[in-house]
Amino acid sequence: MKHNDTPIPLEGMPILTAHEMARIEQRAIAEDPSLDELFMETASRGMFELVLGTIRQKDFSDHAILVCGKGNNAGDAYTIGTLLLAESIEVDAYQLFPLDECSKLCRKHAAAFKSRGGVIHTIARPEEMEIPSRRDIIIDGIVGTGFTGTLTGLASDIVQKINRSENCVFAIDIPSGIHGGTGEIGEAAIEANITAYLGALKIGHLYNQGLENVGDLYHIDFGLETRFYDGAHFFGHVINPEILRHNLHKPRRKAHKYEVGQVAVVAGSPNMPGAAVLAANAALRSGAGMVKVFSSPEAISKMHGLFPEVILIPMEPEALQNEMHRTRSLVVGPGLSRTKEAEQLVHHIFKLNAMKVIDGDALYFMTDKPPPRSILTPHEGELRRLLHAEPEVGQLELVDLAQNYVDRHDVILVYKGAPTTLFAKGLPKLVFPFGNQGMAKAGMGDVLAGMIGAFLLFHDDLREAAAMGTLLHQRAGDHVQARSSIHSLIASDLIADLGPLFHHLEK
Repeated sequence: MKHNDTPIPLEGMPILTAHEMARIEQRAIAEDPSLDELFMETASRGMFELVLGTIRQKDFSDHAILVCGKGNNAGDAYTIGTLLLAESIEVDAYQLFPLDECSKLCRKHAAAFKSRGGVIHTIARPEEMEIPSRRDIIIDGIVGTGFTGTLTGLASDIVQKINRSENCVFAIDIPSGIHGGTGEIGEAAIEANITAYLGALKIGHLYNQGLENVGDLYHIDFGLETRFYDGAHFFGHVINPEILRHNLHKPRRKAHKYEVGQVAVVAGSPNMPGAAVLAANAALRSGAGMVKVFSSPEAISKMHGLFPEVILIPMEPEALQNEMHRTRSLVVGPGLSRTKEAEQLVHHIFKLNAMKVIDGDALYFMTDKPPPRSILTPHEGELRRLLHAEPEVGQLELVDLAQNYVDRHDVILVYKGAPTTLFAKGLPKLVFPFGNQGMAKAGMGDVLAGMIGAFLLFHDDLREAAAMGTLLHQRAGDHVQARSSIHSLIASDLIADLGPLFHHLEK
């Protein structure tokens, strides 16, 4: 199967621990001490341009508020403030600690800010910080990615005051109060609208409470040469968002439907026929040449007329066996039910020789080693059951357990959530931070299973097929949300949007 372009790697931006990012920066500064100041100036210039563009595009007021701690993040905030002053933006800075307790760079840039007409208010109580208008942008420079404790006292009170406001909040590198290495928060953390991350993404941007608080993420290149990343320990990589454009298959002009490929969907039950409908339609709209649904006779009777392009076959093991010679991809589990008959069917299917997407109720019956050439697509509850993980096991510990499981069993695992994480044996984790809150709806997992099932027709590499399907799923959700609402978005909207989305990708 040809691709539209030269295929590109799945791995995008690296994800580091905050500690590893600091180590890399210090390695560069040890080689050339002048880089410390240069890095701050370059980062501040990039963030200033983002702040100024936001002020102009959103029609905010010509007044900005800096909220400053005592580290280099506060120095960044003061430099942004100085540049805003040069653009005739009035800037007030609220200093939460005496300047003589602050870092050298913070004091230096605070002095430069003041010399250009900036106003610094050193405060002791939250009521001393004034927010004149909700159209004022607030720049968070309290603490940075190295923060690992809990905000207390004035810092905590100020953060809560900012969160109660309706103002746009711009976070420098990471919202204050978020643990850069885990994404966990203590008493309080900034709820940002925009976070400008410096260099590389950190784990704290994406996991636990971090993803909820960062708002829209923007990358700022502060001039660190790529060679300093050599030998670094990466947690994983964000999925390369360009793979859908470059790695998308291009069907041969003379191919017939079975050469394009057949997906068999074993799904649905009398009470949940819609799960099979969603998975099958998603596979069709994602490029499958033929889709056949195998389900109970009662479930099949409820599907007639819902999708004329799909062949409906009452489920008998022999009927499925007869189709295996031309079935490349098998999607099993959505809405299948948890009856004894379903359990027997699932274990029979696990023995069939085809690439499999194992979802929903089929995961429930997986007690032993998973079948080879499989992609597992559990949500968090299903993953905890699969890994025998207790409720107190945190998200990052669950990620480690999932990687261990994949390394033992050599399968692909897609841990659905916010973010979604893809695991493969011996390869970097792929993190999918796209999608939106409107996708927390029934049927979304069925659609994803069908999409991945279709991409198995076009990619021999199961990891790539799972990545393509997962990214397409998230992009479709965002494509719908861009012109609709997260409140009304439903699973079938994603399927209906695939035509326009593919058209956009193919251009």
